[in-house]
Amino acid sequence: MNKKYLLNFFLVFFLTDLVVQHVSIWSSENKKESGNEIWTLSFENIKKEQVSLYCEVARSEADKRRGLMFREKLEPDMCMIFLYEKPTPLTFWMYNTKIPLSIAFINEDLHIMDIFDMKPFDESIISSTNPGIYAVEANRGWFKKHFIYSGSFVKIEKKDKRIKTTP
Repeated sequence: MNKKYLLNFFLVFFLTDLVVQHVSIWSSENKKESGNEIWTLSFENIKKEQVSLYCEVARSEADKRRGLMFREKLEPDMCMIFLYEKPTPLTFWMYNTKIPLSIAFINEDLHIMDIFDMKPFDESIISSTNPGIYAVEANRGWFKKHFIYSGSFVKIEKKDKRIKTTP
């Protein structure tokens, strides 16, 4: 009886430890930020004022898939920018995303094509009307609050020379 008890104890201990390690790894992978690369975006609004956002960069496919999922909040002047190497139809949804967001789709000429509001956990597909090279997710209403609309110009300050920058 003692051997059976000890075997069960070690089996439960081992399985518990395995589950804790798995949950810890899964949690940190899903909550980690996008490589801590931060860009500054400056928008010219309809009042001809410059308004800035600080962006976490989603460059890899894994970062793009994860996006802002599982986040509890997004600071007021923070956003996430999704990078694409060439113009492509852009599609997004709010799967596992708790934060209400607005998304701006940006073309090769660095002008906003569309801005859409998105609801938390909504699995409806939001698509750009034309191919774009960037998508920017910010707190819902940020663009409207700062008088930024379709056609607004975006200035991008970053270090990577492979992606088109503002002259």
